[in-house]
Amino acid sequence: MFWSFRERIGNGQVNKALQGAVAGGFLPLAQMKSLLIILDPETLKGLDQKKLLKVIHQENAQTTVHFLCFDKTFKPTKTENGLQFDPQIISPKEVGTWLKPKADKIPKVDVFVDLTESFSIPMAYSRLMCQAKFHCGREQDWNKEYLDLMIGLKEGEGPVEWVKHWIHYMKLINNNNHAA
Repeated sequence: MFWSFRERIGNGQVNKALQGAVAGGFLPLAQMKSLLIILDPETLKGLDQKKLLKVIHQENAQTTVHFLCFDKTFKPTKTENGLQFDPQIISPKEVGTWLKPKADKIPKVDVFVDLTESFSIPMAYSRLMCQAKFHCGREQDWNKEYLDLMIGLKEGEGPVEWVKHWIHYMKLINNNNHAA
């Protein structure tokens, strides 16, 4: 009951903050130094991190990629090369009363990518707190208000395919072509 109350108030706070949010601007791939990708717990557990990073680093090897998720139960796992995949997980203990994450949990980045499949108040706050120059993500009805670019996915496509589409559209925009 208390969690539901927190969600209602938190949702109102996010909507209020969105009204004052400043629209971002375009950032060419070559200038991108850091990237924040937010994911749902289910997507994060099935993520092929190595493949995703390879796709991003083919375009700009200097890009630092951060992963962020709001989850209560995620445990870090080993990747194929033995490196620890340890994304930043925001737990219920790390959010305020109205589900706003603590400021030190949100990295300052150039590009914000929302690949969540459902609305989450802590993840919506993370978009507002990250101070990115460009905000993009998966096409969803609930995130139209806070993204500069949305790209839809076909059935069966995941984060790696989304990143490939995103890079394609960023190149089109960068070359002053029309993406739509």
